Amino acid sequence: MSLAVGDTAASLVGRRWGRTRLRNGRSLEGTAAFALVAGTSSALTLRLGYPMAWSQALLMGAVAGVAGALTELSSERLDDNFSIPVMVAAVLTVVLMIQGLA
Repeated sequence: MSLAVGDTAASLVGRRWGRTRLRNGRSLEGTAAFALVAGTSSALTLRLGYPMAWSQALLMGAVAGVAGALTELSSERLDDNFSIPVMVAAVLTVVLMIQGLA
């Protein structure tokens, strides 16, 4: 979900309203859109697809959104279509391990 909707939202918002340039042609507005949209869609997907409380789904969604946005922002050498899902999966795995669920 982070790549599918987050990257699309970042591109659309960044091209239309992106004014504050960060790095690698990315904008603050696009990065924020990535985190918000990816986090929301991930939380909804987790809540609907797995038996977990809303609070846990929102936490996991927020982590996924922020991890994906930061990965996209820092992607230089690797294609972000590869690095985003790998990094989001790794970060969520660590969060699940900390919570004792993995």
